[in-house]
Amino acid sequence: TVITLPYFGAATRCIPGTRLILTAPRRFATLEAENRKIKVQKAPEEITGFKYLMIWHPRVIRMPRMHGFEARSGELARRSAHDLPND
Repeated sequence: TVITLPYFGAATRCIPGTRLILTAPRRFATLEAENRKIKVQKAPEEITGFKYLMIWHPRVIRMPRMHGFEARSGELARRSAHDLPND
């Protein structure tokens, strides 16, 4: 069974009581570690990471308040990913 959801938070409400497995970023898993309804454990070595994409509708990009947002948010994401520990 495969379930596709737009948010990790929704997934943590779907998996308790099932045999489903959620693969999520470390930062999210750390936040959910206190959730007694699920078990959080380190992913196997074969899972090396995630690729994230930033996608906006062309109409949004044309909005004046969005000018430069894409570049700034991309830089912040790259910097944040670089600062994560490798454990």
